[in-house]
Amino acid sequence: MQKILVLNFFPAFTPPKSGGELRYYHLYRELSGYFDITLLSPTSTTGRAEVLTYADTLREYRVPKEEIHDRLHLALDKEAIGPECSALVCALSAKCPNAYHMGYLKLYSSADMIIHEFPYMANYDLFLGLDKKLRVYNSHNLESNLVEDMWSGPNAKKYKDYICYLEGKLTTKSHIVFATSPEEKEGFVEKFKIPESKIRLAPNGINPGELPCEMNIVKADRKKTLFIGSSHPPNIEAVHFIISELSTSCPEIDFHIAGGC
Repeated sequence: MQKILVLNFFPAFTPPKSGGELRYYHLYRELSGYFDITLLSPTSTTGRAEVLTYADTLREYRVPKEEIHDRLHLALDKEAIGPECSALVCALSAKCPNAYHMGYLKLYSSADMIIHEFPYMANYDLFLGLDKKLRVYNSHNLESNLVEDMWSGPNAKKYKDYICYLEGKLTTKSHIVFATSPEEKEGFVEKFKIPESKIRLAPNGINPGELPCEMNIVKADRKKTLFIGSSHPPNIEAVHFIISELSTSCPEIDFHIAGGC
């Protein structure tokens, strides 16, 4: 059975409390029926190093963040580029040796394939572009476009450029890129000049089998739409759009909104 090492900037919390966590856990839970998978995830500075076993062929190494992460958070707070910078902190922390590097080095040699969920951990993949292991970028977004909309202020440009550089590096050196929609597929091709044949579609979704019976909105008399989101800034923006524009344009649909958004 081939072994996969997955790099991400947040843990696979279960049950998932955000769309990113839902995709992260359930996708690899299903793939673990075909591959032996190890997730390598940072956790909070107050957390502890641990290995969680979800199945015989799926486990997660959680690595506590360190002092460097706290220092970077404080510095970014002063620069006031936006309300959500935890991913950027992980990207910048790769410049300083820390326990996540050690976790990567421990697990690297036994991996046949390395998958990146986001560009933020690209520089932790010390042998990216230097070895012959298969690399996959399983994108959740065209991330450089997302941060372009999220971050603002006089100090934001250098960080936007850095994430664009990391995403460009990852898309160029990966053998396969997964995009969540045809529009994002086109965006990857246009922005990073990679061949369209390199990109496959892996849309976001939910596991409907986990919804309780009372959440079954398909059989209702009126059409109903359920939007679930954490307090991630793009989700809050989406809720404002639903309330102010989409709901008034679609009076035949009942919109249900849940989550921190």
